[in-house]
Amino acid sequence: MDTILLGVGTVFAIVTFLLGYSALGVFRLSKKVSELETRNITRDMEFDNFHRDLDYRIDGDIRSLDISIQETDRRVEREVGELYRQLDSRLDKLENRITSKIPPTNDEVLKELKKVREEFLSLRQNL
Repeated sequence: MDTILLGVGTVFAIVTFLLGYSALGVFRLSKKVSELETRNITRDMEFDNFHRDLDYRIDGDIRSLDISIQETDRRVEREVGELYRQLDSRLDKLENRITSKIPPTNDEVLKELKKVREEFLSLRQNL
């Protein structure tokens, strides 16, 4: 009977030791899991912050790019308007030079001739 009690005591001691060791393992494992969850939550928060900062930066870059494009459009429109004004002025000058070199039409020559004749006649009568 002593050997049975000794065997049962030994088995009970081993089971108690294993139960304690298992409890210690579960405790360490739960601590590690909570530590990993905390680290994962921290990484998620950092990832969210990174995304938010990236979105703000992209939005800011888009806004500044839009402003630059608008300024460039305005500058191009001003330059094109200035070019049109210069071209118009040059074309007007060219037109005036060309029309000054074109001889008058027959009707205009006849009108001038008639005017000169009338002036001549009036001058002759006055003499």
